[in-house]
Amino acid sequence: MCERTELARQTSDVVLLKGKLYAVAETRQLAQLAMSTIHSNIKLTEYINSGIMLAAAMCWLSPAVSALLHNAQHWSCLGAKLHRSPLITAA
Repeated sequence: MCERTELARQTSDVVLLKGKLYAVAETRQLAQLAMSTIHSNIKLTEYINSGIMLAAAMCWLSPAVSALLHNAQHWSCLGAKLHRSPLITAA
């Protein structure tokens, strides 16, 4: 019987470790928040990278400066989002 219970846990979508059903709803809210953060990061990165690529194509930026801006933008976007993310405080 114990092996079947373990198999059911491994194949299930949700396993309640405590008898609190609201944890499923809370987990779903956190997942939705994480997805909205990911989508906003992608949009922001696309807009900034498009501007950097346009400036480089117009020869307003050297290749080294455009690479530096590209990498700095990724790290600053990640740091800013992590700093004010409610996901960190909710954990």
